[in-house]
Formats: sequence, structure tokens, C-alpha cells
Amino acid sequence: MLKSLLILFSALVVLFIILRVTGFSLSSLYIVIIFGFVFGTYGFFLWNSWNKTRYILTNLRAIEIEQKGFFTKEVAEAALENIRDVRWKKSGFWATILNFGDVKIKTTAGIGAIKWQGVAEPDKIQQKIFDAKEDREKSKIKK
Repeated sequence: MLKSLLILFSALVVLFIILRVTGFSLSSLYIVIIFGFVFGTYGFFLWNSWNKTRYILTNLRAIEIEQKGFFTKEVAEAALENIRDVRWKKSGFWATILNFGDVKIKTTAGIGAIKWQGVAEPDKIQQKIFDAKEDREKSKIKK
């Protein structure tokens, strides 16, 4: 998502340079309209995919509902009993400053891994998953 925003920002800078060089003529206005439409559509597409992606942790499972484009939705879930490892990663200046990163949930063989991307406070998310897993195991022992 951050790379996409940088691309949009770069496009705006290029557009501004074009307008400054051409002197804001009528042809410059057409260029602005075309750039605005193309990159606005791309920005809306990115925002829609980001806005509709959900990561859910319940007392039974970890779920990822990922919106890919306008017409594709992918759902991955893993029962807490099947989770064997949870790792998190922050990479880059902005991720460190703004405290967001990725959480990778590794499960037992055959299920694979679930990756929650761009979540706030990934270290706390990891701890919440471990706590939910521990609570689930305690509740199974009591039964």
C-alpha cells in the first residue's frame, strides 16, 4: 500500500512539473484531466482493496478476508489449535515510525500460512494470538 501511495505522489509531482513547463495551457489541462482520471482510478482501486480487507481473531480461529480488486474476495482461516508459530515484521522507515507491519501466522502442514499485512502494532497482535491460543487450550483442558 505504501509503495502504491508513493507511485501516486510521484505522478502528482510529474504532473506539476509538466504544468510548470507548459505554462498551464489548454493542452496542459487535458493532461491534468487524463492523469487525474488514470491515477484517481488506480488510487480508488487501491483504497477499495485496502478498505475491504479484514483480519479477525476470535476465540476459535484466525481469519483473513482479503478483497482483491472489485470482484474477487479470498478468505483464509486457521483454527487456533492448528497455529504453530506467529511472527511479525516491521520493515522500513515509515513502518517503524508509524508502528505498523506484517504478521505471519504459520499453521500445521497442509494448511500453510496466513499473512496479515499492514496491521497496526504487530507485536501486540502477535501477543493477542498467543493469548487466544493459550485460553483455547485451557478451555479444552477444563472440559
